[in-house]
Amino acid sequence: MLDRLGNLFSSKGLWILLFALAAGNTLLLKQNLQMRAALNDLSARLNPAAANLKQGDKAPPFASFDLGGSSYEVTYNGSGPKRAFLFFTPDCPYCGEQAPFWRMLLDQTDAGQIEVIGVVSEKEDRQKLAQYITAAGFTQARNPLKVILAPESVIRSYKLSMTPTTLVVANDGSVENIWLGKWDASAIVAARAAFHIPL
Repeated sequence: MLDRLGNLFSSKGLWILLFALAAGNTLLLKQNLQMRAALNDLSARLNPAAANLKQGDKAPPFASFDLGGSSYEVTYNGSGPKRAFLFFTPDCPYCGEQAPFWRMLLDQTDAGQIEVIGVVSEKEDRQKLAQYITAAGFTQARNPLKVILAPESVIRSYKLSMTPTTLVVANDGSVENIWLGKWDASAIVAARAAFHIPL
């Protein structure tokens, strides 16, 4: 009788132990997943490139307004020129350093093949923005820069997290090139090739 009770308690103890181990493993798995999500979030914040659009990604169409208040629509139907989006802010010192390279694009790019569009947040001060664009020489270029005021939904969908960013999108919406930050010597060579500008 005592042996049977001992066996019963030991089998119940075994089941309790197995249940406790399963519950512990479940909690550890949940904690592991939460920590992985937190690390991915931290990685995206520390390395903006990790969160940006990549070559081959699809850029979504959108509608917005230009600096003059006119509506502006970006669609990708497989015809027409590529688009080069220049994402900047007037207060960004690196954007000021990038401006001469962007002016080169505006002066030397064939507008029939590549449409160059400035993109800024709709929250930017318009007067300050207009002064910045003029001072940077964007309005005096052979192909003056058209600037659109993008809502936050567009900035999020294009994953524009860093200024300056140069993004080239084919007419079917696929991302061809993306450069984050001010161009170095290798980026200048790559950009000249992408924009068909002779060295």
